[in-house]
Amino acid sequence: MKIGKIILACLAGLVVMFFSGWLIWGLLLDSYQLSHTTQYAGLTKEHPDMLALVLSCFFSSLLLVIIYNSWAETKTFKKGALVGALILTIVGLTNSTYSISMLNHIGWEVAISDVLGNIISGSLVGGVIGWILGRREE
Repeated sequence: MKIGKIILACLAGLVVMFFSGWLIWGLLLDSYQLSHTTQYAGLTKEHPDMLALVLSCFFSSLLLVIIYNSWAETKTFKKGALVGALILTIVGLTNSTYSISMLNHIGWEVAISDVLGNIISGSLVGGVIGWILGRREE
């Protein structure tokens, strides 16, 4: 596969992840998750570190691109959406259950809402990446 298509898939995944994350966690789930999070002084930043946020979206997209291109033979929007939802939900559950086990700031309510958010975001990001990787070379 050409490197240009891999880079395009990573960048498209980054954009979809950034905006779906803003919509899902920044708007739809924000007040619910805040109401189920123990607040400590200094726990959250007033404004996110945008470079770190963009890098996080990039690395998540890169993970999907590597899996799709190397092992999962994911080259359609439908399969990309299914695999993306599964992978990002597992990654999200890993982070949430670790936090629940070691920290006092979130509980199961936040973890369950994260699962729902990851299913939606993972489907969108994974679908777009799968679609781009499956496009014919022109």
